[in-house]
Amino acid sequence: MPPSTAAFALRLVAALHAWHDPVHGPALAYFAGDLRRHGGDEVRLRAALVRDHLLQQGFGYPPEALELEAADRADLLLYAPGPERRPVAIIETKRSGFGDLLTTRQAKGETPPEQLARYVQLRGLYLGALTNGVQWYFFDLATSLQPCAALNLLDLALLLDGVTNEADAAAALAQRPELANALVVAQALLAAEKWQAVAHYQQELADSALPWHEIHQGDPTHASRKPRAEFITAYHYPRYRYWPYSSGGNRAGCGVIWRRYWLR
Repeated sequence: MPPSTAAFALRLVAALHAWHDPVHGPALAYFAGDLRRHGGDEVRLRAALVRDHLLQQGFGYPPEALELEAADRADLLLYAPGPERRPVAIIETKRSGFGDLLTTRQAKGETPPEQLARYVQLRGLYLGALTNGVQWYFFDLATSLQPCAALNLLDLALLLDGVTNEADAAAALAQRPELANALVVAQALLAAEKWQAVAHYQQELADSALPWHEIHQGDPTHASRKPRAEFITAYHYPRYRYWPYSSGGNRAGCGVIWRRYWLR
């Protein structure tokens, strides 16, 4: 079961506090003041803060579901947890002192959202996020280049300072509805538990598919002949729902053609 929004918020804050820069100390100190003093810290933040802490401890991804600097130059590629290793989203990271993550023009003339959209489209995906470590923007790029939500982890950490249980966290978030709403969107779009729920739902859909012999009830082409055993087996396992049909007037093959049409 996915965690509550309050539990998700506590996980993110704990992940932020768990990260320490070897020079500037904890995250709250690192991101205070003029961030330009950190120079080009993008790679360090991407690997240590974003991947190793926020995405694992906060969003719940196991290490094997996170690919750093993928072959298509995506900063971080997220996979749905599980044996299939299915890519689901891309995280584009920037240095802490980058400036406005939504509007700053880069060397190629792109804004960060345009760059993220290009990487996402190359992978055939639609979900992504932009971050400098603490400021996050979450995107459904199938619908818009505008973010679905913006979340500042420093604001969240200050709000939940000293809070250790879900009830108190929920009460605090009730006083900051903009943070609560951003957390709901972030969790719904990118939390690892989402993909477990999606896989469960897809399996339920597959399990609810009608078996072969029920689909062919009333089909006159099968009135005088029983289907071959392998077709019965295939249609009891929905992943084989599009079994190749045979030619030459084979009635079982015709039945497959009929079922393919029925599913459309």
